Amino acid sequence: MSELSNRLRDRRQELGYSQLDLSIMIQRDHSTISKLESGERLPSVEILRDLSKALELYFMSLMADRVRAQLVEGERVQHFDLLEQWRKLADGLE
Repeated sequence: MSELSNRLRDRRQELGYSQLDLSIMIQRDHSTISKLESGERLPSVEILRDLSKALELYFMSLMADRVRAQLVEGERVQHFDLLEQWRKLADGLE
């Protein structure tokens, strides 16, 4: 499990939400939350944005955790990919 997975699970539980509650809040399938919290899947930028709102967490911080998780898992992350992710972030904040 990554730091991001733990953080998402811990915050959800802290707020008293079930996985089903959170999945409804972000309009995603229940299995998505389970996969994110188990570390089986990394969230997309769009899902991170929705999670940050639902869990009242800073998007930039979650995005940094996501990038770290990619690097720790040994995924090859190209500079262009990182720039594209940050560009999406900036577009969403305007």
